[in-house]
Amino acid sequence: MILLCNPSKNFLTLLLILGLSAPQAFAATTSVYLSKPTGNEFTLEMAKQYALAGGETTIQIAREQIDEAKGALESAQGQRRPTVSASFGVGAQYNMGQSSNAYGTHNIGISFPFLNNAITTNINSSKNVVLSKEQVYLAQLNQAMLAVTIDYYNTIKANKNIVAAQKLAEASQAYFNSEANKLKSGVGSKIDMLTAKLQFDNSVSGVTNAKMNANLACANLTALINVEDTSLCSRLVDPAVPSRFNVDVNAALTKAMNSRPEISANQSLIAAARDQRAGIGGLKNHVTGSVGISNGTAGNASGISGIDPMRTGSSNTVGANISFTWGGSEQGNIRQANARIDQANTMLTDTQKNIRKEVLVAKAILDQSFANKQSAQMSFDDAASLLNAYQSQIKSGITITDSNAYVQVLIKHQQAQQALFEADCNVAEAIAQLQAAVGAPATMNVFEFLVSGILQ
Repeated sequence: MILLCNPSKNFLTLLLILGLSAPQAFAATTSVYLSKPTGNEFTLEMAKQYALAGGETTIQIAREQIDEAKGALESAQGQRRPTVSASFGVGAQYNMGQSSNAYGTHNIGISFPFLNNAITTNINSSKNVVLSKEQVYLAQLNQAMLAVTIDYYNTIKANKNIVAAQKLAEASQAYFNSEANKLKSGVGSKIDMLTAKLQFDNSVSGVTNAKMNANLACANLTALINVEDTSLCSRLVDPAVPSRFNVDVNAALTKAMNSRPEISANQSLIAAARDQRAGIGGLKNHVTGSVGISNGTAGNASGISGIDPMRTGSSNTVGANISFTWGGSEQGNIRQANARIDQANTMLTDTQKNIRKEVLVAKAILDQSFANKQSAQMSFDDAASLLNAYQSQIKSGITITDSNAYVQVLIKHQQAQQALFEADCNVAEAIAQLQAAVGAPATMNVFEFLVSGILQ
């Protein structure tokens, strides 16, 4: 069964009509609830789309870092391209008392590298850096979408708190009016009236605080998704909350280790560091070769007495060059490269440890959220039963002599209802945190996530 934070909405009837089991129901209701918002609603998916469009700066920075890495890769690949050279010269010969000779030369050549393992390793290293940056982008994306989800739910809860505070203020005012009338009639006490007034004043302050908190929550959300229209905060959609389910911890950890982009990013950094080391060590990395073709011409002017005139001519040259270099710092460079590999491996181990912790903590929070929801449901049921008993007496014509007790029941019922709503939303937040912990795609909705292989 699927419940909604709004008690007036639920999918129980839909599930009965479809006759589906829980996992099937999650998939079946995805398009019904999440993909087809009605009216003027501003859904969580819409908020994520605004963030993806550039409202989240960390996503933009990660994109720009990918572009930077791709630029470095293009530079590395450019070392394999042919090298074109050209030279032009103009000169003159002078002899005392005699005429001078002017001449010009030009030479054009092109060479192709055919043996340079350092270029190859540099290209491979740059490719792995690009892969690492792309995985970092995915990690930033998932974290940004989680932040949007939490701010979205916090805004909903803040809006609901305004309604709850207003209802509490109404009930407190009724209690205060009742005590004030009793005092005027001579059957009440001033202490009871002042107590009621204090409660009413506190409830009015509660409304003011609730509105301030809602404005703050809305400001956080709109700033995060880069939207100036704060009216959308009144058009948010209550999250769909599934009934309690159990998470297979081993399956969740396996999924996280295979899916989290942070792990892939570290693995790519290790590969890049190894490529850099390969570009330093080994004899073949110090041998370079190229083949070139050149053409040159030279021309003369009038001859000089006693000196043979320059002869006009041209030449074509085809040649190959192989060179061997070995620097005295190679061992030190290799040691630095090995240290970078060790650091990358340490970072990977630390990342895996942190991700494991995130998954376990997220599962614990989810379990606690479900427990809190169960407790809130019991409190709400008790408060509703007590309120129904009072209301049944009123309908049957029985006079309630203790109006204070009745008003307190109204207040407790409203508080219990609000606590139940917050418990439902906390479950939705906990599911989103677990989704981020196991590396599920940021755009995946809750129903798709729950059938992605982590349930027992």
